[in-house]
Amino acid sequence: MIFIISWYATPIGRKAPLYPMPHLIGLIIIIAWRDKIAGYIHSGDKTEMVMGVALCGFSSTMTGHMLGNLIFMALLSNIASPSFFMALLPLSVMERLMITLIGTVIGVPFILIVKRNFPNLIRNMGT
Repeated sequence: MIFIISWYATPIGRKAPLYPMPHLIGLIIIIAWRDKIAGYIHSGDKTEMVMGVALCGFSSTMTGHMLGNLIFMALLSNIASPSFFMALLPLSVMERLMITLIGTVIGVPFILIVKRNFPNLIRNMGT
């Protein structure tokens, strides 16, 4: 939420007010389904695990993306513009969806391997 607010605190952010919409979706996912996402990730059902990892992954990648945008604006303010960000938005969304997909494809099997080989580790995490 701080990064989204920070976006609107910049001159570029005020001129490109729709840019953070995918980031807001990521924030809403976490706010609305925080407890369910954790339950999905720790469930034994692979479909639920995929859903949990994907939702968590999308939200986290959008957070990192907004931080990167803010750093980019701070360091390269001479080339950053509202039209620059809006032109790249479709590409950014596709990139973030691919990162989410790749993270899910890697993350779910990794969680299953950890659960199988290190059951005490998962039990000690409070689940």
